[in-house]
Order: sequence, then C-alpha cells, then structure tokens
Amino acid sequence: MNQAVIILFGTLFSYTDLKRHVIPNRFLALMLLVILFKMIFTHELQQHLVFGLSAISALTIFQWISGGVVGMGDIKYLALLSLLIGSFTVFVKGLEYSFIAASIMALVVFIHTSSIKASIPLAPPISLGFLLALII
Repeated sequence: MNQAVIILFGTLFSYTDLKRHVIPNRFLALMLLVILFKMIFTHELQQHLVFGLSAISALTIFQWISGGVVGMGDIKYLALLSLLIGSFTVFVKGLEYSFIAASIMALVVFIHTSSIKASIPLAPPISLGFLLALII
C-alpha cells in the first residue's frame, strides 16, 4: 500500500516539480488525507504519528539551519513520507537512496547547463529513493 501511495503521489509531485519547480500545497494536503485514512484503517495511527512528528521537527530545524537550500515543498513531502513510513530505519534508507539519486541528477544538470547555480527539482529523486527503500 505504501508503495502505491508513493508511486501515485511521487509521479504527480515529480511532474509538477520538473515542470514548475514547485509542489502545490493542495496536492500535499490530498496526500496527507490519504495517509491519515490509511493509518486509521490499518490501526497504525499512534506509531506513525510519533515518528512523523519527530521527523517533521527535525526537517523543520534542518530547513531553518540550512537557510532554505531545500525547498519547503520538498520538506513537506519528506514530512508526509515520514508519516507514511513510520519507521526510522526505512526513512533513513530512503534519505540515503534519495541523496544518491539527487547527486546523480545534480551531476546531469551540471553537465547539461554547466552552471552550478541551476535549480534541481528534488521530488523525483525523493520519490525514487523512498520507493527503493520500501522495495529493498
């Protein structure tokens, strides 16, 4: 079920992030509703909320300290993925795979534009990384 949610919303977020360099809040809100319904019907609400709130706090502090290097849409997407997954080890694996995918994407963008200031949409590598973390 988690893989289906990531494939569905990851595709939507990746498309909008590649096209407009933004992840709309209405799409994020829709994903939140799907995650909440899933957690309620599978009786995972308490476990996932505890981890999700911890991850959201850490991501917010990261965003504040880094000075906005990662966009708020990407931070919100990561926060929703933390709620969906609810496991520290899987979340860290997802971050690792996302970092590797983002590094490869950044290298391709750098080679293509030959500019280090190019904006890199992070929704595709985040989606790919977390999908791999759930599959592997």
